[in-house]
Amino acid sequence: MVTLHSIFNRMFAWVPLFFLFAGFSIAEQNGVSTSQPRTYIVLPASEEESADVQWSERLRIQMDNRSGKSGLVATKDSGSSLFRIVTDVNSKLPHAYSVQYTSNGVILSAKDEDTMLWLIYQWISLLSETDSRISANDLPPAVLKANQNTAQDFSFEYRALYSPTNNDSEMRGIMGTSHVDDWGLWGHNLRKIFNGTLPEEVWAQTGGSAHSEQFCFSSEKLYRQLETFILEQYGTGEKGAGIRFCIMPEDNAIVCQCKACLQKGNTPKSATPAVTALLERLARRFPAHLFFTSSYLTTETPPTQKMSANTGVIISAINLPLRPQCHLTSAATPFRQNVVRWKAVTDRLYVWDYIKNFDDYLTPFPILSILQERLSFFLDSGISGIFYNGSGYDFSSFEDMQTPVIAALLTDCSINPIPLIEGYFKRAYPVSGNLLSRFYTGLEKRVRERNQELPFYGGIGDAVAAYLDVSEFLTFRDSLSRLSKRSDGTERTRLNRLLTALNFTVLELMRLPRLHLYDTTLVDDAVTNLKGYRSFSDMTHYREAEGTLASYLDTWETLPVVVSSSTFSSRLPFQVISRDDAGDSSLLQDGYYGFPTDYHTGWYIFSKSPLTIKTNARKDGEMTIQAGFLSAPRWRIILPEDISVRRNGIPVNVSETVNTLGSEPFSKQVVRIKIEVSSGDLIEYLIEPNPTVRMTAACDEIEIYEKE
Repeated sequence: MVTLHSIFNRMFAWVPLFFLFAGFSIAEQNGVSTSQPRTYIVLPASEEESADVQWSERLRIQMDNRSGKSGLVATKDSGSSLFRIVTDVNSKLPHAYSVQYTSNGVILSAKDEDTMLWLIYQWISLLSETDSRISANDLPPAVLKANQNTAQDFSFEYRALYSPTNNDSEMRGIMGTSHVDDWGLWGHNLRKIFNGTLPEEVWAQTGGSAHSEQFCFSSEKLYRQLETFILEQYGTGEKGAGIRFCIMPEDNAIVCQCKACLQKGNTPKSATPAVTALLERLARRFPAHLFFTSSYLTTETPPTQKMSANTGVIISAINLPLRPQCHLTSAATPFRQNVVRWKAVTDRLYVWDYIKNFDDYLTPFPILSILQERLSFFLDSGISGIFYNGSGYDFSSFEDMQTPVIAALLTDCSINPIPLIEGYFKRAYPVSGNLLSRFYTGLEKRVRERNQELPFYGGIGDAVAAYLDVSEFLTFRDSLSRLSKRSDGTERTRLNRLLTALNFTVLELMRLPRLHLYDTTLVDDAVTNLKGYRSFSDMTHYREAEGTLASYLDTWETLPVVVSSSTFSSRLPFQVISRDDAGDSSLLQDGYYGFPTDYHTGWYIFSKSPLTIKTNARKDGEMTIQAGFLSAPRWRIILPEDISVRRNGIPVNVSETVNTLGSEPFSKQVVRIKIEVSSGDLIEYLIEPNPTVRMTAACDEIEIYEKE
């Protein structure tokens, strides 16, 4: 575990002058002359308090290092000409932090040392905005206001993100955020206490059968293993090192129905009684630790009894649509009602929310304006903690800006994110910042204007519908590429990574039917440039599951994307005469093939009744009917149950050829059927979906050709 002390030791080398120049704008506000550069002194609020002394010394070192100059921070108090910066760690402070100006300086107060660390970097960031001698290009813009006394709490007690920038422990200290690695157990990760081998004593039971994919939460073996794990890994927490633990079922609908679980109150659909009983037992055994369960699937319903003070719940926001003003619509009602129910049994309510399109990390995803109002809704609902699930350790476009802005919103959800966005780009991208800022804030504006839902799992078509203008995007990418050649250092590295990622978006746009003409030159360049991902260790995947860029690029190089214009013009048209979904059946003959790497683009999805098309033969001879089908059981998309042909209403025997493209678990089968026809024959092609419950079929192109 990374300690606060280790963070201090590593951060001193890059903490400069910042406070030294507070004197210019701030001292002037307080009657202190600033006609000449001021000298500063950093003092503890009390020489008797070791924390105050340590923080004042650490702040002095930071100021000296960040300035790169000597003499700006005095080592001895020589009187009233000095601008006095006082550090005060005070556990009795009525708020999380305060900033109070005096006639000759400022007092920085924090309730604990973690908050003091955040507050110091807020000061560095704030002062750099008005004094060019302060180096803070490596820091996010501040939420503090210049020359303004402040005393307040954070909007949320717990603030965590699962994103690349927040994976850096030093940046977490700077941003005031937490991480899933800080938990003793997190998410669907209970199996790790058994080192991967789950004994039968902890398996769930239903109808006389045992299920290794779910737990029996009444199992004594499970409790004892948890007790041992906590003691060995984290201790009792009695010395102030209390840890959070998440105890939730596996991600499925199985609920243990053994005698013990039924006695506790389990039903076939609710595991809440047994899970809560285990949670309460752990809470009594370890009163200094915190224990959470989830409000999700089989534990969505809260218990009937009040929960212990050191327990809580993590409520999933997966069903709360990510769109502007969602909290004002009926879509928010189930979430709001669920919060009210849990609020009746616990005061510690966290939300597990989502900030990415988990099927596409690389296309820009403008969510900050939506998050600002979403967080205000959470706060008003009584939520005390937020966990934002992002791209984890995988690169995502604009994440380096989004994470610190989200961190700022978590400290104060009333602030406007746009100035923070603009401030970040100005600092981190001195050459290209204006272009990046205009483009990204334009996306945020368009999301609000179009009022479209941003999908947690979506394709490029969703992005185009909600915010992405194709011509604007391509122009932006070209302009950014030119500007990048004028940049250097960290900015150049960041731009190279971003530009590499944006080639993925270019290729996805090329697969979007009827959007614009397919550009072979643009595709070839984008494929070549996207191969540059190999230079970046965090860019091996473009989505959450089964999404390697290596596989994606291989698909581009081995499978066709479009039907050639000459071939397309020779195809026989057909009519779709029966379908059961509201999808666009023109996808079946638009000239664009679907990729087995996703189901969003180019695929027509159906599930209930047969998909039937009809056409008329124009001449005597042989007719070939070819169609592509997606096999992706993980997405609940499977191959059709049957394919048949009728000629003039009579079933006919056909010769069939099947070619499998791609590789498991996501593959595509192209089925080619040949029949003899006479001019004028009515030909019907029937595709029967598999009757398996909740499974669907997906077809990309149906192509019909005639040969005499």
